[in-house]
Amino acid sequence: MSNRNRGELIEAVETARAHIRRGNDYYDSGKFEKAVAEYNKAVELEAEIAPHFWGGNPYAVVYNNRGVSYENTEQYDKSISDFSKAIDLEPERAIYYINRGRSYDMIDIKVRAVHDFSRAIQLEPDNNAAYFGRAMVHSDLRELDRAVEDINKALELNPRGPGVETVHYLVRAETRFKQRKFFKAFADLWIALARLPLSLFQRESDQDAAFRSG
Repeated sequence: MSNRNRGELIEAVETARAHIRRGNDYYDSGKFEKAVAEYNKAVELEAEIAPHFWGGNPYAVVYNNRGVSYENTEQYDKSISDFSKAIDLEPERAIYYINRGRSYDMIDIKVRAVHDFSRAIQLEPDNNAAYFGRAMVHSDLRELDRAVEDINKALELNPRGPGVETVHYLVRAETRFKQRKFFKAFADLWIALARLPLSLFQRESDQDAAFRSG
């Protein structure tokens, strides 16, 4: 039970909201260390003021975003802890399992990574990122048929943006090389190459020309 009066609670809630907003701004601009600092200040107030937030408790998103910030500074134990807290608060959000699965993958805890990606798929059967993340882990584990099956599903779900789709084909090519299915692997490489933007080749050509003229 808080010892603060109503006015003090309202002020504390608004202070926490301000830290969360600044944290989100830093997060969106890729300034992850500054985002963590703001989220930390908001978390310090959580136990006391979270029940008094109007419009829903925002702390699941705070923990998720702080987890991603830790992940981007390669502090994977901290990121896993924060994703777990987000899951405790909102256990039906697939993105939290996907993010934790990526962190588990980065520290080579593959079984837990597969479990989290699979849970995300249960929650959102059409989630491209969950299938692709699980495919990457299956490929690392040499479970190659499962990896290809998941990449196929990810491609079927129409990954967002041509760059993402290109990565899917490249990973499937790598997996098919491991399977020694060389014809299919080269076919995937050709598809990936065809999806690269022409501007990339023009830029490389300009750089080569500048080098030769120099």
